Amino acid sequence: MGSRFGGLKQLEPLSEDGNILIEYLVFDAIRAGFDKVVFIVRRPFIEDFEKLVEGLAKHVTVEYAFQDEYEPAGIDLPEREKPWGTGHALLAAEHLIAEPMAVINADDYYGQSAYATAVEFLSKQANDPKHYGMLGYVLRSVLSDHGTVSRGICQLADNGQLSSIVEHTKVFDNYGTITAEDGNGEEVVLSETQLASMNFWLFTPSFFSFLHKELQEFALQNGNDPKAEFLLPDIVGGLLQSGEVTADCLPHEDTWFGMTHREDRESAVSVITEMHADGTYPTPLWPEEKSDH
Repeated sequence: MGSRFGGLKQLEPLSEDGNILIEYLVFDAIRAGFDKVVFIVRRPFIEDFEKLVEGLAKHVTVEYAFQDEYEPAGIDLPEREKPWGTGHALLAAEHLIAEPMAVINADDYYGQSAYATAVEFLSKQANDPKHYGMLGYVLRSVLSDHGTVSRGICQLADNGQLSSIVEHTKVFDNYGTITAEDGNGEEVVLSETQLASMNFWLFTPSFFSFLHKELQEFALQNGNDPKAEFLLPDIVGGLLQSGEVTADCLPHEDTWFGMTHREDRESAVSVITEMHADGTYPTPLWPEEKSDH
């Protein structure tokens, strides 16, 4: 459930045929060469979700993992309504993943070329399983016109690799000046040309061992904090600082839109409609009608 969106934003229809955003993400991934998708969902939403995406199984292997049912062995996390964050969500899917992976948000449109970039990067990682990747977008291009957003702000080393990533909240274009709150809750001004993480991560399965270790530490320090989240940008940032892993930041320019706020849907529909009209996407999206049952 999207608290700022006011509903399950991933299930909002965006095309005249009723296609939802996730279908476009999967379409782009298949076109680039991915052959399997794992949806990480919460059990109360699975029935509605399956009805909308069941046709995808005709085109790609589909698996489901349930974040709200995942209990990490040997780690005590108290029950709460709010999910524990993207790192915890990825761990919920560990048993389904044995290959290099791209990890994305279900409420962000990343552009078709993003997936081709991902496939090219992942195909080269067999010899260096602790070297990861992340697509970086220019901050100015990934803001919402309808409210604040959270963004991981990236710093690069001289060799172009990612040196740090710091999650900023309440990122907003304040009459031409981009302001945000940093990890300490202090208001800061950000450059519009800085690269931001949109949670398009490229990992090998070795990342799961780091996730387990980091979650154990997180639970000890933050387990009783009702708002604390185990987030991928924070996890990767910590591993970079300790030198345990390396990561490339792959600068990326393509059409992006997000659905953080209810008002974002109108512009998303407009972009999708235009891309059907110009042939970026076929109409209907899939070569055969989705099943009705």
